[in-house]
Amino acid sequence: MDADELSEELRHSNYDALREISFSRHRIEEADRLGDDASFALGLIFLDLGDDEVGELLLRHAVRSAPQPWQSEAFIRLAGILSHEERYDELEALARSAGGYAGSVDVELRLLEALYRLERYDEVLSALEDVLPQLGASTAAGDPRRSEVALWRAISLVETGSPDWPDAVRELYRDHPAAHAHSRVWVYLIHRQELLSQFTREELSFFRAKQLLSEGRAVQAAEILTEALALAVAEAASRADAPGGPLLTERGIVDLYLAGLGSRRYRVTADALRAAAPHLDAPLVGRAYEYAGRLYRLSGAHAAAVSLFEQSLETESDTQARQRIVWYQLSSRVRSDPLGIVSRLEAIVPLPGDPRYYSDIFAELAGLLSRQGRWDLLYEAYGAIRRFAAPEALARYEVTISRAIGAGQFLPPLSTRRDAEDLRRRLLESASSQRLDRFAALLAMALLGEPGEEVLGLSDESEPPGVGARSGQPTTGAAALAATYLRFGLMDELFGTIRAAGSDVGPGLRIAAADRFRRDGDARRAILVMSAFELSGGMLTRQTGMLRYPLAFSSIVDERTAMEGVDPAVFYALIREESLFDPEIASSAGAVGLAQLMPGTAADIAARMRLPSPVLTDPADSLAIGARYFSMLSAQFGSVARAIAAYNAGQGNVRRWERRFAELDDVLLHQTIPFPETYEHVRKVVVSAAYYGYLYEGRAPSDTVRLVFGL
Repeated sequence: MDADELSEELRHSNYDALREISFSRHRIEEADRLGDDASFALGLIFLDLGDDEVGELLLRHAVRSAPQPWQSEAFIRLAGILSHEERYDELEALARSAGGYAGSVDVELRLLEALYRLERYDEVLSALEDVLPQLGASTAAGDPRRSEVALWRAISLVETGSPDWPDAVRELYRDHPAAHAHSRVWVYLIHRQELLSQFTREELSFFRAKQLLSEGRAVQAAEILTEALALAVAEAASRADAPGGPLLTERGIVDLYLAGLGSRRYRVTADALRAAAPHLDAPLVGRAYEYAGRLYRLSGAHAAAVSLFEQSLETESDTQARQRIVWYQLSSRVRSDPLGIVSRLEAIVPLPGDPRYYSDIFAELAGLLSRQGRWDLLYEAYGAIRRFAAPEALARYEVTISRAIGAGQFLPPLSTRRDAEDLRRRLLESASSQRLDRFAALLAMALLGEPGEEVLGLSDESEPPGVGARSGQPTTGAAALAATYLRFGLMDELFGTIRAAGSDVGPGLRIAAADRFRRDGDARRAILVMSAFELSGGMLTRQTGMLRYPLAFSSIVDERTAMEGVDPAVFYALIREESLFDPEIASSAGAVGLAQLMPGTAADIAARMRLPSPVLTDPADSLAIGARYFSMLSAQFGSVARAIAAYNAGQGNVRRWERRFAELDDVLLHQTIPFPETYEHVRKVVVSAAYYGYLYEGRAPSDTVRLVFGL
């Protein structure tokens, strides 16, 4: 087989031909005939095939001779293997030989790891002088590699007898988020009992709690931290010269807050933070009050939370922090008194920062007012936020108010019926003009009687700008790696790189990757790649829209929707939003398979269908039962919208909502759904159904919306 034929087989992930190749140390460079990136890619393939010896040889060759970025990536993969297998002598040799990109933090860290594991502590401390500045400049504050390096430094100082070792341990615990390193150092200290005398009781409590946090044992961590913090506060209150221990620092209050979150001991932890706040240094007082308020908010004590956020704002000067605190404060006000907040909104807005930052709070207020049937207050709230809130946040108000007017549920004050109709149309035109809330725009178009194709945002071009980059040279390291993975059929690596790289991988590569996933029958990955493509500003065409909304398992879906009398576009949309067409997926609630069926429900429906022993991870069984169940729900509720809601939330909940809001039509009933997941699920299915209907049937998006909501 020549190089071109082999390349074509590899592109399609057909690796059988490689099993017949016998590489030796003298012929390993023949891999380069397939390209500069081939030794790296083939190394990964041979590792996947279970031939570790050849895989390592190829990666070593890539480390020696491949250009960037494949050289660095080959080093990272090979170093990971050596570390995992505890081959630290080889790891050291590899790191020292990587002179072609000396100064790389990845190389330096692997060298440090090897020296530390080989217990050459003096060399660790010497090498750290070069690594620490690089690490600080190239990694985020929460990067776990920072705490790992701090561990190496602390233990090396202990083992070399340096008097600085206690401060190094304190820094590890004080300056780094809870990580595995904290657990390991705690175990080390416990085994070296003589070392514990260097620390105060408060410090040891803090160390122990940090170890528990790092191991996910938040309840025990919260108990220790709250008790230790109370003692620290008492000492600080009784003595003006009391030393500030680790708990009265930013890291201490953050760790206590995290322990409170993880343990759900919201009130107890909030009380401890509130008591500690007056004894903290000035910059931390506001932060402690904020964290206490956030915990009170989670416990449902919204009035107390509002007061604490107010205290936090009195001392907090950072612009971003103030915006965050105002968000929490407004959220607590809305939840504690949704009716009363409306009269105060005009005095509260405009709020600091980007209006979109508060969109979810305005949406929550709209839902709360809708559930109270207070269309008058919804209209008043809309007037108060209209000049401030983002258009997509206003769209929910506009659609809901216009529908309440149209359904005879609401007549604005001092309005005639003609005035109200004019207002209804203006609101719908405003909602339909924005694009970030496609559901609201589509619903507005349907209520206006417009077809709504423009809402889908599909370009008329044959392919979006940048697709030609497929044939050009990648301009970033991530793009070059993605191109290699696509060329050699390494689909797991391709997906991971595209998802992690963001805009560093251009539109052409993303589209090519999504198309390959679709052709491989991996609709889930195709959808996720194209969703990220659109979120990053990419323009969908009809062709690429079909990658984002694929007809997966079409033969089964088409047969079952015809048999059960279910609209195909709606059912495709339902399955897409339930499972992203992943047959093996299982939810935390226990739903399984493409149609995300609960085993009990599936067993009941299967018995009615006389379907023996269904397997919910089998596409045929899952789609057959799902289509029958959805058909039954549609008939039971007489409404596609209510069937979608019942599919997600259960029939009992939808019946309860129907009884409570018996006078409301499908559009307004949807606005009252109290479960955020179900409310959003209906929206997502409707938007997806509009795309499916338009892309594959040529149906106007508004016609799909009318079908769902019975308009």
